[in-house]
Amino acid sequence: MSPTDDEVKARRIKWRELCRSHTEHDILYYISSYPDGVRETKIKTYMQDVFKYSFQGSIETHLKKLEVDGLISKERTRSGAAIWHANQSLVIEMVEKEREVLKQRESELRVFYSYLIDMYGN
Repeated sequence: MSPTDDEVKARRIKWRELCRSHTEHDILYYISSYPDGVRETKIKTYMQDVFKYSFQGSIETHLKKLEVDGLISKERTRSGAAIWHANQSLVIEMVEKEREVLKQRESELRVFYSYLIDMYGN
């Protein structure tokens, strides 16, 4: 049984919400991999390695949005360097939601794949 148009639309909306900002997800996952926090300069270096271009001004925008959303928090060292910490419980909750969406998406792709095989053969 194939999903209704409304179900498909609802799933697409959920998917877009979760995938809206790949950059923010990468930053969040990177920060989450450091239980004691990570310096902002290290995040910038990582993002340059991942995306192969500089984030000079825009990384602060992403960090600020993640901070406003409560997913990360900033701490300052005595020297004034910014160290970012992830809110692990919210990150785990977010990843769990993403897993559910991915499972649903996988199911939809299996149905679509079966349709294509039936329609066009091997």
